Amino acid sequence: MIDLMLDSDGDLLFTNQDLQLVDEADEIKQELIIILKTRQGEFFGDETMGLNQTGLFVKQPDLNYIANNVVQALKQQERVVSAEVTDIELVNRNLKLTFDATLDTGQSIRTEVDLL
Repeated sequence: MIDLMLDSDGDLLFTNQDLQLVDEADEIKQELIIILKTRQGEFFGDETMGLNQTGLFVKQPDLNYIANNVVQALKQQERVVSAEVTDIELVNRNLKLTFDATLDTGQSIRTEVDLL
């Protein structure tokens, strides 16, 4: 599948006034990041899509609970067979995590995402 490429801020990426496209594993990686940055219930087209952010905005967040919610969100993408949060840290109210996802093609994706 081919999609429009987004930059790190979520804006459309242009090079020399041309829209950039993304496909294959990079397209799936981009979709997974979009899922994680969308609050579950926020998108009217599919209210089940997104990350369950319960427990994310509390004084002492349970990182294991958050990691479990992240894995569940990653599995919303039908081409993801398995997912695992390999690193999660909260520093100065910034949540950064790294995840591995295995696709139905056997290919692995590893990426880092800033959630807060």
